[in-house]
Amino acid sequence: MWHGVSMAVLAAVCGCLTVLSLATGAGEPAAGSGPKTKWDEKPVEEIRAAAETGDFKAQCALGMAYATGKGVPQDKAEALKWLSKSAPGLREAALQGDADAQAALGVLYAKGLVVDRDYAEALEWLSKAAEQGDAFAQGAVGLMYARGQGTPRSDAEAVKWFRKAAEQGEPRAQGALGTLYSSGKGVPKDDAEAVKWYRKAAEQGDAEAQYQLGIMHLEGKGLRHDKPEADTWFRRAALQGHADAQAFLGLMYVTGKGVPPDVIQAYMWLSLAGAQPHAKDDDGKAMAARIDGAREFVVQRMTADQMIEAQKLAREFKPEREPPQGASAPVPAENRLAPPGGK
Repeated sequence: MWHGVSMAVLAAVCGCLTVLSLATGAGEPAAGSGPKTKWDEKPVEEIRAAAETGDFKAQCALGMAYATGKGVPQDKAEALKWLSKSAPGLREAALQGDADAQAALGVLYAKGLVVDRDYAEALEWLSKAAEQGDAFAQGAVGLMYARGQGTPRSDAEAVKWFRKAAEQGEPRAQGALGTLYSSGKGVPKDDAEAVKWYRKAAEQGDAEAQYQLGIMHLEGKGLRHDKPEADTWFRRAALQGHADAQAFLGLMYVTGKGVPPDVIQAYMWLSLAGAQPHAKDDDGKAMAARIDGAREFVVQRMTADQMIEAQKLAREFKPEREPPQGASAPVPAENRLAPPGGK
């Protein structure tokens, strides 16, 4: 925890510290995309073709794809190869004021890939891009102020840069701003304002924000207490693979609060949550213990056939990132999004 603020939320604000991580630590989930360029939505083969002609931004995009496993199998060697090829071009363009290149160069310094890790240098390049209005870089700068990386920690500066990115629609910055309002760090504590920013990010498909919005509904903070609505948001985050959301959804099926009690669904979601790493702090240990206890409670109430079905569902589950359209996003039937009848 960072002064009461979930590091998971802060880590998810921007890929500058995790997008290129090939060995993500426990409790720090891999983040989403890095700096936005024209290559973001291109097919991998089109990116590769451009990269092979020497387009340094395409080379960087291909390296990031290999680093994160987006569209290609995750491959550290290929990631480093293409990032190394891109580095000279990125630096030259960054020196000429190209915001995309400045942000990407900041990422490389933050992660120490193909250059020595240097948070001060990372912050310098990310700040240059942020000053030009790059939303990704603005969120990254906010994160570095929140963590005190390359600069003394500053809640006020973190809020300033998160807000700039959030107002441009950057979902991870919106979620982080929600957490700062929820905790009262850098801004007056305001649950209603936290809900506003969580919702903006959640409706864009951000799993952490969806989970946090579920918590707000469950606890009645900033809006009315509404367990069925909490279930909706936990479910959307759980289907994307969010471990804590999966745990809360499983617990709701154990108790029958907000959803019909269902031992099959409870076991499935608790098993999926329990298989993921949790933070090593007291909160993470408490969550892991709670999952284990609830799952044991459920097992004692299951028939052999129910256990077989629940294990099959857990085994076949595949997390799927939501498109940014919001609640109307289709969900595979095998993931059992619709609450079934009690079992």
